[in-house]
Amino acid sequence: MGCDGGCGVGLDSDNRVNLLKPGSPAAKVLLMGDKVTHWNNIEMVEERDGQMQQRLLKDVVTPAYSHTLVVQRVCNALQADSPERMLDVEWESGLTCVEYLDEARNELRLGVYIAYSILNSEPHIRPLCAASEDEGVSSLLCDEDAPPAPLSSVHRILDPDYVYVSERQAGGGQGLGNPHGEHGEECYDLRDVDVSTDVRVVIREGRDTERVL
Repeated sequence: MGCDGGCGVGLDSDNRVNLLKPGSPAAKVLLMGDKVTHWNNIEMVEERDGQMQQRLLKDVVTPAYSHTLVVQRVCNALQADSPERMLDVEWESGLTCVEYLDEARNELRLGVYIAYSILNSEPHIRPLCAASEDEGVSSLLCDEDAPPAPLSSVHRILDPDYVYVSERQAGGGQGLGNPHGEHGEECYDLRDVDVSTDVRVVIREGRDTERVL
């Protein structure tokens, strides 16, 4: 990995990639969630006081034209530059939930695959959000304030066996409407899913009482 002028990567406390600067050398070869085990043959953990402790990037990385990394990658993470792997996935519109990279904010978020919609005729990822901190991933709704994301932004597909989808009346039951008809919208429960620790759950206060028609 060439790093003349900066690598553009950040790691969390488990040495997993949680920041990639768009256009940087790291963004070309790493994925969010990759675990860096060695940097230029230096192990990213060391024993201190009888315990294994993380080495900080500032203590390991020195200015150089290139760097060699050893990483562990989640087997079901999808690479944006591997469209053939995307074709192997059995996508189900409105049901297949994913972790995707919001490039504008450089953070992982939750979304659901949509084959097409009135506003977007191409397959895309519709962002999800929660109506409160308390609800969290137990009751996710479509985020009307966030733009759709391309399939190339998908980082990881969540296990469909643990994704529970139900329907609720749009607007939280305000006024007349059929929760299983034209006035209904999907609600996603991901409490039993192994969501990556780096994923940010977007909170839209009051989203559960909005009328989405």
